[in-house]
Amino acid sequence: MNYKKHDCRKEGITFLKRLAQQIIFIKWVISVIAAGFLGQFGKSFATYLIEMARKKKAHAALQNALPAISDIFSNKVEDAYRAPQRDFL
Repeated sequence: MNYKKHDCRKEGITFLKRLAQQIIFIKWVISVIAAGFLGQFGKSFATYLIEMARKKKAHAALQNALPAISDIFSNKVEDAYRAPQRDFL
């Protein structure tokens, strides 16, 4: 029986090189997935903040446009919009 001699050290180094390449590849994949997650989260958070700012602005505009409820019931609004009475001779 004639067996070929194997250099175990060479096979071990080749295995470690392949393992290192696989680990580097896995790190890149994890980095890309994490960046995508952070990008999507940031986009969603920015959209939420913009929507909240729009709601706040619309609410403030609505509050400024409408007279106060207490003024409506106390007839102050009607007095303010009523044409001024002019006294003629």
